[in-house]
Parts: sequence; C-alpha cells; structure tokens
Amino acid sequence: MSLFQKIAKGTQGAKPGSGQNTKQGKDNLPEYVDSLLDGADLGNVQETEITGNPLDYGIDKAVELLQKLPQDNPSLVVTVVRETLHSASIDVALVVEDARAKAVKMQEKIATLSDEIAVLKTQIAQKETQIVQTDATLKETLRVQELLQQVPGPANSSVVKLTSVSR
Repeated sequence: MSLFQKIAKGTQGAKPGSGQNTKQGKDNLPEYVDSLLDGADLGNVQETEITGNPLDYGIDKAVELLQKLPQDNPSLVVTVVRETLHSASIDVALVVEDARAKAVKMQEKIATLSDEIAVLKTQIAQKETQIVQTDATLKETLRVQELLQQVPGPANSSVVKLTSVSR
C-alpha cells in the first residue's frame, strides 16, 4: 500500500486513476500520484527516516526567544516555551542536544584560544628576555664608548653618542 493509499483508506479497492468513488485525475491528488508511480521503477528506492528538528529550531533560536521574554518568572516562561515548541512539533530534546553540542564546540574553542594565549605569553616572555639582554649589551657598549671617548686621540672626531633604552 502506498503512502497516499494509507492516507486515503477509503480508496483501497479502487484502481488508481480509475475515478471510482472519487473525482477523476488530478482533482484527486493521492490517486493521481499513485497512478504516476505505478509505472515507475522504484526498486532502488529505500525508505529513509527523517530525523532532526523539522523546523530547524536550535539552541540559538531558543536563546534568542528566551532573551526577548520577561524574566520575572523563569520557570513559567520555560514551561510556556516548552509547551509552545511541543505544540509546534519541535522536539525540545533536540534543542537540548543542540545546546550540548554547541557547548562542546565552545569549550573546545576556549581551550584552543587558551593554548594560543599560552604560546603568545611564552613568546612575549622570550621577547622581554631579549630586550633585557639587548639593553644590557647596549649599556656595556655605551660604557665602553664613553671610556674610549675619554682617551685623547684622532678617533674622537667622528664619535656618535648613543643612549640606553630604559624600560
């Protein structure tokens, strides 16, 4: 028995498209579709159960909705929303599962960002160490430069004075 025959149980004895007990042709959609499918090769067609939320209603929409509603009585608001979703054939369990999946993704992202920050902090510490070492070398270079400038001689005529960078 086809899907349309199940729906239109009153036509079980009638030949699809024959017009018995019903209007002729396209006017009776279930019989018309059945008549089209009678000659079709449906041997490779497999039944597939449709799963998921039929209206594609996930946690993002639920959050958006709850943020718009009054927060005076949260348990009443949640009860009303749950019943409304249920009456609209939206499986609240699927919304909750979507929330769980989204939370896992967000926790993974937080962990990744934290790891990246740790790497950056290590790089910053290395750069700060390089600055300290370079500043120490600069100070020693300037100290020796000053000592050399105190000695009278021809080298003093083209000396450029440098200053230390303090942090």
